[in-house]
Amino acid sequence: MATPQDRLTWSELVAGVTSLLGQHRNRRGVESDTAALIRQAVIDIQNAIPGYRVRHESIYLPTDFVDHSFASIGVLPPCAVVQDMWFLKKVADTYDEVNRWPMDVQLPWQDRYMLFAGDYNVDAGHAVVAIDNGAYQFVVYPLVEADCYVSVFWDGLKLSFKDDEETPFDEPVFMAVAEFVRAYLTRDIDHDLAGYNSMFQSYLRYRSNLYVNWTERKRIAS
Repeated sequence: MATPQDRLTWSELVAGVTSLLGQHRNRRGVESDTAALIRQAVIDIQNAIPGYRVRHESIYLPTDFVDHSFASIGVLPPCAVVQDMWFLKKVADTYDEVNRWPMDVQLPWQDRYMLFAGDYNVDAGHAVVAIDNGAYQFVVYPLVEADCYVSVFWDGLKLSFKDDEETPFDEPVFMAVAEFVRAYLTRDIDHDLAGYNSMFQSYLRYRSNLYVNWTERKRIAS
């Protein structure tokens, strides 16, 4: 949906939405409600617009894995459809320079024990993965050690983001999410059903505009 240059991090998205909340922006006691509603809004927008459900990237550090002899076990995001995976090993003391190996060999899940035992020969510059049949766990070989990490690109509904994590959203999403949040705060805190209905209809219009924008981008790109 958004290009790599204009995608927002989660903290940037939250800040942009918060700035548009009007009377609710500095309201005390609703911070947790606001955070939950922002999350629900972006989930709803992803459900409505396919372009926001593609090409997510999840970065796995060594601490995200459980080591099992010669291999590492990780957990995929819920409902993820994996597109490609990369094994990265840093060259120096920072992540500025890395060797990047495609995990282009996928073993059947029942053969994962070969990876645990180190009984699989892998060519230099490559890595191996086994993904369970329910797309929940995955096993990486070689072992993900302290100077390594794994990048997973996947399609699907992304349910949460870390503060510094890049999202698929750009600035046009601000107003849609803000209207969603304002609508539910107006209903649940102020008990103003008429105000809720008005704001939620406004949210649906903004969401519709986002959909039209996505279809236009898709048409131009095709």
